[in-house]
This record gives sequence, structure tokens and C-alpha cells, in this order.
Amino acid sequence: MESVSYGSDNPDCIKVDAALSPTTARSSSKRWKTLVLIATGTALCIGSALATYQGWNSVAATLASAPNGMFLESQYTSEVKPDVTLLTTGQEIMLRVRGKNNLCGDDGGGWTPATSKFTNKPCNPSSPNQIFKYIPSTKQFASVYKTGLCIDDGGSTAAAGSKAQLNKCDSNSQNQCKYVLWTCDNNNPNQHFEVMSRAAMAAEKKQKAGTTMYDLMVSGQEIMFRVRGKDNLCVDDGGSFNAATTKFVDMPCNPNSVNQVFKYNIKTGGLESVNKPGLCIDDGGALSAATTMSRLWYCDINNQNQWFDMDESTLMLKNPVKDNLCLDDGGATRAGATKFVMGSCDNNKSKPALRGALSGSDAGGEEEDWTHPNNLCVDDGGGWGAAVSTFVDKPCNPNSPNQVFKYNIRTLEFENVNKPGLCIDDGGSLSAAGSTARLGYCDANNQNQWYVLDESTLMLRNPMKGNLCFDDGGGATAGASKFVMRSCDNNSPNQHFEILSRPAMLEEKKKSLGTTAYDVLTSGQEIMLRIRGKSNLCVDDGGGWSAGATNFVGQLCDPDSPNQIFKYNLQTREFENVNKPGLCIDDGGSWKAGGSQAHLWYCDPNNQNQWLVLDEDTLMLHNPMKPNLCLDDGGGTFPGGTNFVLSNCGDDSPNQHFEILSRTDFVEARRKKRIDAGIDDDINLLNSGQKLMLRVRGKNNLCVDDGGGRSNGATKFVDRTCNPSSPNQVFTYDAKTHQFKSVNKPGLCMDDGGSLGSGSVQAQLWECDPNNRNQWFVLDEENMMLRNLV
Repeated sequence: MESVSYGSDNPDCIKVDAALSPTTARSSSKRWKTLVLIATGTALCIGSALATYQGWNSVAATLASAPNGMFLESQYTSEVKPDVTLLTTGQEIMLRVRGKNNLCGDDGGGWTPATSKFTNKPCNPSSPNQIFKYIPSTKQFASVYKTGLCIDDGGSTAAAGSKAQLNKCDSNSQNQCKYVLWTCDNNNPNQHFEVMSRAAMAAEKKQKAGTTMYDLMVSGQEIMFRVRGKDNLCVDDGGSFNAATTKFVDMPCNPNSVNQVFKYNIKTGGLESVNKPGLCIDDGGALSAATTMSRLWYCDINNQNQWFDMDESTLMLKNPVKDNLCLDDGGATRAGATKFVMGSCDNNKSKPALRGALSGSDAGGEEEDWTHPNNLCVDDGGGWGAAVSTFVDKPCNPNSPNQVFKYNIRTLEFENVNKPGLCIDDGGSLSAAGSTARLGYCDANNQNQWYVLDESTLMLRNPMKGNLCFDDGGGATAGASKFVMRSCDNNSPNQHFEILSRPAMLEEKKKSLGTTAYDVLTSGQEIMLRIRGKSNLCVDDGGGWSAGATNFVGQLCDPDSPNQIFKYNLQTREFENVNKPGLCIDDGGSWKAGGSQAHLWYCDPNNQNQWLVLDEDTLMLHNPMKPNLCLDDGGGTFPGGTNFVLSNCGDDSPNQHFEILSRTDFVEARRKKRIDAGIDDDINLLNSGQKLMLRVRGKNNLCVDDGGGRSNGATKFVDRTCNPSSPNQVFTYDAKTHQFKSVNKPGLCMDDGGSLGSGSVQAQLWECDPNNRNQWFVLDEENMMLRNLV
């Protein structure tokens, strides 16, 4: 083996000598006319290895139209100068064939060892197939994006005996540090390679051509593929979130669709779904045209069915290891009409165009002009269990538990917000109108629950059931027809659905109807539950202060009672007792009617016995996890004569309808009633936090006096002549803790002494403690008596 020097008139090869300046040398020996082996570190004469050009067709390039964003690298003459010293710097480089109209060495597009052969392609600094780094120590060219793969001559020791390829980098492999060369000939245009800076080539391309569609694809950002010339149709995976469940189709371009947004992985050559991580476009495995349909499949760098390389000059997506096969949409011009396959590459056919974003002007078809029933919404029929009722149209009500859903973009299911675990189910038929829609147990594998919105038509399709769409049955009044799946028809007024924000609907409803019972319930304020039509009876926890101590009963409504004031947590669906923090209404645990009595229990958002949802139309409280069971007062009509249980829901039952009362409004109404009757507004003064005295009514100006003590229990309370200057008679009232606090003796409060019997101990001052029940007092405005809450 003999090395030769670099020179412009080198008769044999181009030599690269790492640390030396180029010098010229000549030889006339006949041995240079025969096969020679030249080390990579000393030569770049890769004759047929790179010069065998397989993929580029200049005629096709000339014929290809060039819309905005498409780029032909050969359209301009590159002004970037080669720099052989780049080989020693570790920079990213490209190998340009000298004198061949800006053509560079390209690895053919394969992503695993020996899967594609090198060819010439228009120089593209964005292409992962053309970017290398030279390793001087091992004399190898390593691919930048295809980790662990190096240029390999194929292994032959005869001229043109094998084609260059990428293979696993091996510093001991002579195929990667020595190339089989064609007989060196300085006049052969195939043997001269210029070492180009990738950064310089990229800067020049950006300056002369701007950002192209190929640049957009390999940038790693979210992209869409629009089929050029097909009225804003984009590549759509068919809707499933599972491998090989649905096939690719054309659908109206929609940047919000989870089926149309992808990312190109420049390290693997795969197109991965952004919204379905781990699933990539897969051509189905065929090696011939149109024999399998494209689908989503588990992303796998070793799966050649997932390799796609874009020809930037034609905007065609080719599989680099499947000879002349390109992604093909099947030929239809309307949404969903055909499936994607790999077809024979043909530059005269419509092809995908890359979209980074959709502007408002080309975001899809025109808005449909259709007539729908007046303010009617999809309603599940009111059932609280699977298949209990069928879907109907009902007047839109954002507070109805039957009309509010959440869409799970991963499972394609509509789940009822107020009925956890229940989803819209089409009933199972595969033919038009074969079954009616209902609620069914949510199951991501149940294809009867899969729905995809066509945003351009506002139609809900089942992606697994051909041309079937959600249809309201045709009724124009509430409850007039049942929902079914029918043949999709864009002209049908029964198949177009507006997706409405519940908060927006609530705001609209509030403007029209004012504050409703549901609004009060979900506002977070203190509330009372009054049994409708039962002489001012309210839900009362029975008086217990610990879990399960007493059962719920009906008692006269009293806003000062610690047993009747609750707050509703919309997120957990629990009623918590305001005065007994941590204790919530609990149905007792039974799953059958009347099986257990309601009581207070430790609040637990995971305890289904505490879940209650108000149906505003009926004012009934349902347990959403216990089918068709509602809170029931047991039938009593007088105080203490009721026992609350869960019973079978009945709209006509007088025991299951509850009015939601604001405690604040209840107290205010009572105060106004007293003022109108000429009674002093003592309660307002009491709750104001001002200094006050307690005068015993009808006892000749006698006031409550603490006896003069200044420590726990030092003296007992007595009646003394009212004296606003006395330090023993002036208090403030804390409405939150229900305590009377001495103004002049900080930290001491009125305390009843602790007895549970009548007259057995005397009241005293004691250290203030909001948890000490002996210090809790409430004024009964009806009779002006101070009662201990417990």
C-alpha cells in the first residue's frame, strides 16, 4: 500500500493528511491504473461506493412544483468553501461530491446496521443521513444522528465488489478505516469529495431558502401532514389510542385533533404521535405496493416499517429500505373515504405537505348552517346505574347531573362527571339505529364508547364503526326521541353537536334565572337542608360529636343549631358539618334500600358512602355509586319522627326532595321578621364583635357579673346591678367559636362549669378554649335565651 499526496492534479486519489499542509506529488506508474487500497485517513477516493446514485432523479426534480416551504437544494449554487481541516476538529461535516451540482454523500436513510446503501442526494444540512463526524484516532466517519453507526465499505476487496453502507462502529474493522476504491482516476468525477462545514451549509441554506418544510419536520416540533391539493385534508391515525386498532385516513386538518399531530425523531427516523406516546406511524409491513394499510404501532427503532424519509424536492415520504415505496393516501378526496398505504412512488400524485401550524384562513371547511332543537342538550335520561335509562334530548341545564361530561382524550370516552365510572355507550350495534345510547361502565377497551369529533362538521363518529355517527333520533322537543348511531349525514340536523363549556353555560343560566338551589349548594357557603313540604323540618345529625354517635333525624330548622349547618364540597361530593370539622354525612354503608341509617362519619373523599349529588330538576340527593338510591327522610312529619336512609329514588316521594337554604339568608330573613314585629335586633349586636353586656330581662336592671375573679374558677357568676364601668360585666362574643370573652380579663371566657345536669354547677370564668364545649353559647332569638350548643 502506498500513500499519495493531496493535489489538484492528483492522478490517483485525494489524500487527507491530518496535521500537514497539502503538497503535490505525481506518479506515472501503471500500478495506479490497477486496484489500490488506500487508508481512509490518507484518502477519500470512494469510487462506486458513493457514486452509485439510487434515489435522485433530476427530471422529477425539474417537474416538481415548489409551493411555499418546499426547497430544491440544486436551485442555488453553494458558495460555501470546502475545508479539509474540519476532519481534525470534531465538527459536524458533510461530504460534497465535487463538480456534481451540490450533491452530497447520503447514507440512504436506514437507521440500523446495513439496512440501506449510500447514494448521492442534494446537499441538505438538515438531513440526518448526511451529517458525520470524523474520528482521527480510528479513521472512521461516524453518523451524528445514528448513534454507533459508521461509514462501512461493505467488505469487498475487489473494485466495486460491494456498496458502502452504515454499520456498527468498530475501530478494528478494516471496512471502516480502509475503503475499497475504484481504480483511481483523477479525471473520474465520482472520486473527488469536499469536506464541508455543516454549520456553514445550514447558514447558507437558511439565508437563501429560509426555513423549509424539511427543516420544520426535523426540528422536533409538533407537526401535521396535509395532503397537497386535497382541500385541507390531513393525515389522521383513525382515532384509536392502541396499536393497530384503527387505520390512517384523510380527515379535515385540525390542530386540536389528537390524531393528526406528530413529532419526527431525528434519532430513529420515526414519526411518533404527540398525544399517544410510544405509538408511531407504521406502514403495516408490506414490501410491495398497497398490500397493507398504515396504522399506529409501538415505536421501535429496529422496525423498518416505521422508517420515513422526506424527499424535500418532491415532499414525498419514502421508506428508505423499501424500494420505491411512498406513503399514499389511497386516492380519495373527501374525509375518511380511503385508507393510507405504501404505494409506488410517483411524483405526479398528490402528496402530504407539512404543516407546523394552521392559520385561521385555512383551518378547515366552512361552518355548517344547520338547524337544531331549541336549546336542547344530550341527557342520559336520569339513570344512576349502567343501562338504567337511555339518552334523550332535554332543555340544557349545566347543573343537571345528567348532562355534564368530561372527554377522555386517551380513551375516546365521554364520562359523566356526576356519575363516576359511567360513560356514553352506543348500545353495541354495528348497524344504523340498531341500539339506543345509554350509560355503561367505562371501559377503555369497549369500542361502543369510542367517539371522535369531526370539528369541521361537529359530528361524533365511532372510529370503529364505519360510517356511523351519533344521532339524536330526530325529535324537536324534550324527550321526544332516543339517541342512536345512524349513517353519517352532513345534512342531517340530528347529528351536529355544539361542545359547550359548563362554566359558560352556568353564567348564561345565572343571567337568565338568577341564583338557583344548585348555585347555593356549590357556592361553598354554610347551608341547611330543609325537607320540602314538611313544616320547616331540616336535616339534623342527631347531636353527636363523634363518628357514628347518633343518627340523622328531622328537626325544626334552626340556623344556630350545630347539628344542621353544612358545607358542600363539589370536588368530593361530601356534606361536612361546619361545627364539627372532619365529620360528614354518611349513608351508613348499605347498598340496598333502607339497609342502614345516615350518621356522621370521618370525612373521606374515597368513602363512597359520603358521595351525594343534587339533581336540580327534582331536588333529590343521589348517591352516584349506588344505582337508583336517594337520600330519604323515612317518612316522618314531625320533629324527631324521621330516620334518614337511602331508598329507591322516586320523583313522587314526599320524603326525598330537599330545599337548599343559605344559613346567612335564613338568619337575615329571621332578623327582618323580628324587626318588622318591633323586636330589637339583639342578634346583630351580638355578632358584631362589639363590647356588650348581658342584662337579665325583667329583673330590675340586673346584669351578668363574673364575680370578680381573675383566674380559672376563682369566682362564680352572679347577678349584679348593671354597671358599664365594671370589669366583671363587659364581654365580646366570638360568633365563630360561640364564646363570650371577658374584655377586661384577657384569655378568660364564660364557662358553664361542665355539668350535663340541670343546676348542678355554677358558671365561672375559665381559660378560653375554642374546643371546650362548656364555653359554647348561642342566642335563641325567639325567646332571647342562651343555650349551650351541645
